[in-house]
Amino acid sequence: MGWRARKWCVRRWNAYGFTNFEWVGGGAMGAYPFKDGTPCTWAQHTQLCNIGNSEEFEYLIPPLHHLGRKLEPGYCGHGKYRGGVGQSSVHWMQETGQRLGVSRGGSATSMTSYLSSGMNGGYPAPGVITVTALNTNIPDLIKADGDTPTTAGEVLEYAEQGKLTGDITSWKYDPPEQTMGDNDLWANAAGASGGWGDPLERENSSVVEDIRIGQLPAVFAKTMYGVVASKDENGKVTMDEAATKQEQKSLYARRKAESIPVTEWWKEQKVKVESHTIRDELLEMYRSSTSFEGYNKHYRNFWQLDDDFEI
Repeated sequence: MGWRARKWCVRRWNAYGFTNFEWVGGGAMGAYPFKDGTPCTWAQHTQLCNIGNSEEFEYLIPPLHHLGRKLEPGYCGHGKYRGGVGQSSVHWMQETGQRLGVSRGGSATSMTSYLSSGMNGGYPAPGVITVTALNTNIPDLIKADGDTPTTAGEVLEYAEQGKLTGDITSWKYDPPEQTMGDNDLWANAAGASGGWGDPLERENSSVVEDIRIGQLPAVFAKTMYGVVASKDENGKVTMDEAATKQEQKSLYARRKAESIPVTEWWKEQKVKVESHTIRDELLEMYRSSTSFEGYNKHYRNFWQLDDDFEI
């Protein structure tokens, strides 16, 4: 083999590409009108309902090590019945070699409309989030007590508390390729689903149980459901009934104060429609959708638009 051929082989085979199929089968089910959605256990796009094996990925993709992979507490669409909780994982980079480029393609399962939408007053699921943390102090955390972040949410919490240091960025869209080195972190969360019904109609006991099993932070319980509760070091959850009644009453009053009649909302939105003062992305969506005669008729009737009005 000549030197040119040998040189080509070195360049060709030193490069190593990989794909982590961690999210295949990693979607949660939306809430039902009578029960909560199932957590991150299925896929609507493949028969392989399997979120994959961490150990398999670690030997196939040597630079990426799992610091954690589990359900992200509170990461769901809330409602009288909440959507299934999505999953999160944190990858720790080690022995990254000359150059390691990491990116995430696709919008993952929680971004599909039939999975993430809330219904009958339920909240939609949160979107996919990616967190990158470069030049971190992870070795110091490991030497100190081994307490390292295990979810994307914890990466952000540790950074806010000053426990985790480094160049930390939160991405709410597919991040561009990141050049990553030793002790950098790549964390993401996906696969959440939407809720059904008004969160303030959820049984207080169900909220307390979610706190107990670690699927709902106490601060979420107060904000979303008006349930005031605390969890002690032994895992026992105690709800303050008087404070809960007052908080829920306050949330209802705040809603009423911020609400306007539907007729007023319709008039305000009609002005935006007629003046095209809508986000370009939405305008493009409506223009595309109204290319179908059925929806075009529905759209024009709803907003009472003239036949010659150009969307």
